[in-house]
Amino acid sequence: MSQFENFFSKIQDEIEKDLQQKSALQELEHQLDLKLIPHKNFINELSALNPQDLITIPTLTSPEIPIPEILDEFTTSLGKLDCKAVQKERLLNKSIEECAVLILAYRYYRSIGECFNTDGETVKVPMVSNSHLVGTIGTPRELSHLLNLEKIDYQVYLLALLRVVDTIVDYTSSTVIRLSIGSNSPKDYTIAMINSEIVSKLQKGYQLLDLKNDILRKKYDGLKYNSQRLNKIVYDLSLRNLISCKGEVV
Repeated sequence: MSQFENFFSKIQDEIEKDLQQKSALQELEHQLDLKLIPHKNFINELSALNPQDLITIPTLTSPEIPIPEILDEFTTSLGKLDCKAVQKERLLNKSIEECAVLILAYRYYRSIGECFNTDGETVKVPMVSNSHLVGTIGTPRELSHLLNLEKIDYQVYLLALLRVVDTIVDYTSSTVIRLSIGSNSPKDYTIAMINSEIVSKLQKGYQLLDLKNDILRKKYDGLKYNSQRLNKIVYDLSLRNLISCKGEVV
């Protein structure tokens, strides 16, 4: 083999190695997705419950217990792969985001269920956890603790939180539709007011940030749209006098 042919032969070896690494990463990601499916289905089931019915969430099926174990196994397997560090870091952050979305979504539904089943004329929902109630929004510190991570990357956290906002908006719309078809719990209409205030507070928080990440900036545009969408839902319900119970995010 000539020196020229040898040069291209080495390039071909590198190409094949890259393909093998990519295949190994894809297979590992696929295995993680399969393990997360039951927990995604559980979150979807919660979205079909009205706020006052969320109190029936079985704690034994909480994703806060198995997901950290799943992520830990994934991280260990990822570390054993013969791949570039940048490839591993990219996949790890993506996987942490997937797990974070599920944990944050569960935290939201759990908090709403607790707050809608308390006495009083006003439904008071804590934005973050206090000594009495679980907050609707898990903080980076809480999320790191729940996922057994030393620290969660702020971009991963912000992206996961924006995806949970999509879940909150969809939950608002589907709940209002269910209630309009027929419901004996008019108090549940207050979820629109609560969620509108939650998203509005998050929007104000994101406005304080100097977002350098292109993906984050685009997702933030979606946050502004979601806030407007919720405001319209609240306005429509108010015109029809369907919100009989005041809601407050504290």
